[in-house]
Amino acid sequence: MIGSAEGGARPIQPGQDLLHYRIVEKIGEGGMGVVWKALDTDLEREVAIKILPQQFVADAERLARFEREAKLLASLNHPNIAGVYGLHTAGGVRFLAMELVQGEDLQKRLARGPLAMDDAMDVAVQIARALEAAQTQGIVHRDLKPANIIRGDNGTVKVLDFGLAKALSPDPASGEANPSLSPTMTSAGTVAGMILGTAAYMSPEQARGRPTDARADLWAFGAVLMEMITGKQVFAGETVSDILASVLKSEPDWDLLPADTPRPARRLLRRCLRKDADTRLHHPADARIEIEAARSRPDPIEMAGTAAVATEPLRKPTLQWVLAAIALVAVIGFALREFNRPDPTAEKVSYRFDLRYATAGRQRPEISPDGRRFAYAAIDGDEQMLFVRSFSEEAGRLLPGTSGFTGGVFWSPDGSSLGYFSEDSVERISIEGGPPTTVCKIPGGWASGDWSSNGSILVEIATNPDDNGWYLCRQGNAAAEKLERPLPLETGQLKSWPAFLPDGDHFVFVHHLNGIRQAVLTRLGSGNAQALFPTDTQVIVGGDGWYLFARKGQLLAQRFDPETYLPLGDPRTLAERVDMFEPNARVILSVSDQSTLMYQTGETTVELTWFDRDGRELGPALESGEYRSSALSPDGRLLALHSNDPRSGTSDLWVHDLERGLPNRLTNTAWAEFRSVWSLDSRQIAYSADPEGPPNLFVVGIDGGTPRKLVPMNGMVQYATDWTSDGKTILFMMSDPKTSSDLWAVDAGGGEPRELIRTEFSEYEGVVSPDGRWLAYGSRSSGRSEIYLQPFGGDGPRQRVSVDGGWSPKWDGDRVLFFRAPDQKLMTVELAIDGDRLTIGKPRTVIALDGQDMNDYNLHPDGRILIAHERRDQGIADTKVMVGWD
Repeated sequence: MIGSAEGGARPIQPGQDLLHYRIVEKIGEGGMGVVWKALDTDLEREVAIKILPQQFVADAERLARFEREAKLLASLNHPNIAGVYGLHTAGGVRFLAMELVQGEDLQKRLARGPLAMDDAMDVAVQIARALEAAQTQGIVHRDLKPANIIRGDNGTVKVLDFGLAKALSPDPASGEANPSLSPTMTSAGTVAGMILGTAAYMSPEQARGRPTDARADLWAFGAVLMEMITGKQVFAGETVSDILASVLKSEPDWDLLPADTPRPARRLLRRCLRKDADTRLHHPADARIEIEAARSRPDPIEMAGTAAVATEPLRKPTLQWVLAAIALVAVIGFALREFNRPDPTAEKVSYRFDLRYATAGRQRPEISPDGRRFAYAAIDGDEQMLFVRSFSEEAGRLLPGTSGFTGGVFWSPDGSSLGYFSEDSVERISIEGGPPTTVCKIPGGWASGDWSSNGSILVEIATNPDDNGWYLCRQGNAAAEKLERPLPLETGQLKSWPAFLPDGDHFVFVHHLNGIRQAVLTRLGSGNAQALFPTDTQVIVGGDGWYLFARKGQLLAQRFDPETYLPLGDPRTLAERVDMFEPNARVILSVSDQSTLMYQTGETTVELTWFDRDGRELGPALESGEYRSSALSPDGRLLALHSNDPRSGTSDLWVHDLERGLPNRLTNTAWAEFRSVWSLDSRQIAYSADPEGPPNLFVVGIDGGTPRKLVPMNGMVQYATDWTSDGKTILFMMSDPKTSSDLWAVDAGGGEPRELIRTEFSEYEGVVSPDGRWLAYGSRSSGRSEIYLQPFGGDGPRQRVSVDGGWSPKWDGDRVLFFRAPDQKLMTVELAIDGDRLTIGKPRTVIALDGQDMNDYNLHPDGRILIAHERRDQGIADTKVMVGWD
């Protein structure tokens, strides 16, 4: 009779009061008892009353444990979780008061057939949110199934009976529920039917009677999701034994999935329904994120069209490890944390797609540790600032207060903050906003660094001869601790680009010696180091146990042992080309801990086109190619070009005879050469090269011969900017850790340099008028780049030439000055000179390149203008993203 089922002294009847709860009607019955609809007369609200069975109430130990669990369950407060209001006793009846959820349970709904795909995804997201909220509190459901899921008339999904399977378990050690004792209350069918229903959603480890954790809920989630899509129970049978045997031995019938089932949903189902819990999806947040992203953005391949390319399934098992191949790859750009074990049944697919965004020059985007977003620098107004963008967003979000950013952005290990360098400090800013804070003070100079898992930041300072070296920023210390001074310049050795390994103690760096670079492993405080492998660039650590680097232009991945950090096997080629800059071994590459990879190829096809002074295009000067910079000889016959070698990241100096159409290679080295200027007689070229470290000044004759060094090595970057018309002086820009960059001069025969302009601001691109009287140059003293004029070699005030920004000045005789301006404009301005008095006219536009990026320009004596340009959007980064590169 009902009384025995309910465990009370007498049967429960409608109209009966249990404390302040008035029983209204029976709404469910199951193996664990009866559920009644009741009215809370104190709060005047409807509730559900669950009567606990007599055998449970009579067990004092189980009852005490249940009371503790009930308090924890009552702490759950989430819109997708049916709440527990209290545990009570009245008239010998022990019962739970719970939220009364109005609506149809999923079991009844699925009896009529499958849900539409959008509906199934909507319900699945809400279930995942409920599981996520519960697991955050340490609560595992253990009995998730359609009968425990109710969808209200307003579309809100509620999950019932969280944690009751464990709370009602007779075995406190295992916390497992017998399939015959489902806590679910339903009016749908017999008790036996309810037992079958519970068994059909049990994970293999539950079916074997083993202890379970949150991964059991992910199995049940997958079973429910597949049933919503197909309308059929995934694991079925006539008896509990038949069902459990199917759970343990049979694979789901994947052919039941409709043809229009989204690719992400198929991958998610496979991941949830893996019988090995170690390879199964671990956390409902990952499932929720995946489904939400799939609903907000189309499938990556369909969305990206020709911009996204699905590579062929990988055929070689060597070095395979499953990364994010079953995540919402391409546009979502993150991988699930547990994709680190091979799954012989899963389809191995890698996705690649192109990502474009506004950026400040060719700076490396930095992907977050979880692979869900990336940080990058872009121009906001006149300032270079940091932005953060999710892969599911259309635009980046500005981080206010980062105008002091000078480079070297990197993520905190937990992905909550960014570290970056200002002129003399390491700064930290939360990606959620708020002002930056100073982590520690460091010397000025070019800097790179990495953030360890223990919170310290390792910093490399370069281009500062007095303070070059490695520094460690420890938490709580105002100043960085110097760890190691650089090797003397005369040794020809450099140690750069330190990058931490997972333990936060070991790190890898690049050792340079006579043009040969090696990746080297060491640890903090240790004098021991071990060479790992040759590399042309810095080494990036990530991807769950991989070193990434470039060699001969190829992007390579090298697996390492997780305990010794030594290489395992041979490196693997990920891409045939990656953007690398040989002078400092930089590579535009970043990777998340879950192996989402961002890189740039550095492909910049430059066109060399003639224009007249009215801005009309006259035709090409040479075939297009990968040129870093160009310089036209004073007589207009020869063009110096620095041609880029994508296989090495280097560039060599070539001279093209424009009249005869003959190229002549002047240098063929293992380093990079760039930034040429000509002597007035068109017989010699001054340029920068980096055979021993930062770029230094050299001169070479057009007939060949050994280049000669102009300025002694001093560890600072030097770029030639002009060769005066009297042939005596070469102007150059030199970096300085305190003043950024300054203008210097040196005799054409070489020797000690002399200072021209050195202020607290950056000065650069100095050029002298043919008569030797005036110096034009760029400066950021106003807060942005502008062109200024002042007397050369004498006293006198400076005057501003540009109006709305400018750079790259060039003289056209003594009275006309050209310069570049924003929006890809080439400007000219006329000068009126009366004695020592200089009057500057209004700048006018000569050429405006729409939809192109002007690299540099040259003035021919006959009036033509040679423009080196790229047909691409200015300031737009073309970045490639790879997800699931196993």
